[in-house]
Amino acid sequence: MAKTYRPSPNALLNPRMDSNFKALFTDNSRESRNALKCFLEAILNVEVSDIELRPNELAEEAETDKQSRFDISCTLNGTEAVNMELQGLDINACYAKRAEYYAAHLLNHYTPRGIEWQNVPKVFQISILNFVYDENSSEALTIYTMKAEDSRHLSDRMTIVFVELPKMVSDDELNVDVEKLTPVQKWGKFLLYADREDMQDLIERLCQESGGIMDVHVTLAKISKDEAAWLRQTSQDIFERDVKSAILQGREQGIAEGRALGLAHGMAEGMKRGMAEGIAEGREKGLAEGMKRGKAEGISEGREKGMAEGMKRGKAEGIAEGREKGMAEGMKRGMAEGIAEGREKGMAEGMKRGKAEGIAEGREKGLAEGVKRGMAEGIAEGREKGLAEGVKRGKAEGIAEGAAAQKAEDEKIIKEKEAEIARLRALLAQK
Repeated sequence: MAKTYRPSPNALLNPRMDSNFKALFTDNSRESRNALKCFLEAILNVEVSDIELRPNELAEEAETDKQSRFDISCTLNGTEAVNMELQGLDINACYAKRAEYYAAHLLNHYTPRGIEWQNVPKVFQISILNFVYDENSSEALTIYTMKAEDSRHLSDRMTIVFVELPKMVSDDELNVDVEKLTPVQKWGKFLLYADREDMQDLIERLCQESGGIMDVHVTLAKISKDEAAWLRQTSQDIFERDVKSAILQGREQGIAEGRALGLAHGMAEGMKRGMAEGIAEGREKGLAEGMKRGKAEGISEGREKGMAEGMKRGKAEGIAEGREKGMAEGMKRGMAEGIAEGREKGMAEGMKRGKAEGIAEGREKGLAEGVKRGMAEGIAEGREKGLAEGVKRGKAEGIAEGAAAQKAEDEKIIKEKEAEIARLRALLAQK
């Protein structure tokens, strides 16, 4: 019995392998051509009336051009060119650049020389991706065209379409309602699960919903009988596993090396920053400690200097205040003593003047008895009043002021008495 790579008689090839995907849509059968037509209508959302397969390897425009080999190349409705690729790996994360190159090469290839610009054909680069390309979007179907930053189209001549199969996986695939799926989702689930025996119930329901999927399922069953296809699939599966392992190993090695390098740089940077922060912190703490100690020493020194300065100023202010108080006290005592002394001098002066006046009055004893007695009484009364007034004024105004006031009063009395004596003399002379 010949060796076979087919796991079981009913096993189906994996449609997500390049060679199997290409065979599904290029087999020389009615089912395969109808499947391709329905698939393109679902992806591009257009009606396809005519489809023609073309060579999948485009000629180079120059010897230095990069070779372009497509999985499936065809024209639609006689004018529009399509390249369809199935990509299982995003090696070096550069598939987007590859898709742009394919689209540009396709446009250049199907634009003959001399054609009018308005007749340049539309080209479509369709990529079925078995990996997530845009992790920032949950949309499985993405259409890229040339646009301005404000979304205005430049033209519609070149279109790139990405279909990301992993984004079509549901939590409960066996119970999914296929009637609610979009045409693109139906095709995506067929490509995801057609080769799995445990998902054949879902595949049958998809076939009932879409004639194109039924035709591609028939084609898949047909090409799965080819032993060479299983050998190619096994070889490609091994290759892709090796590539994934190499990518994973390279990533892990890069992460390890990056981590080690990052750790070394981080330690150096950390030490540098730590030293800078330590110096800054030490400076701050040293400044705080220095200020604390300096403040304590300054307070102590300031207290001593303040005490000395305070004593000096206090002594000066005490002397000044003592001088003022001493002057006031001295003036108070001096005034009291002056009043007492003035009183004594005033009394002596009063007695002296009174005596003089008494002599003068005694000289006039030859006058009438009335004048004599009046004079005697006046002298006595004047002496008493002069003495009392002298004491009173001498106490209030001091020695000098008391003596002057007494003198003025005495002179007044003398003048009055002299006037009285003159009047009496005149009376005597008349008699």
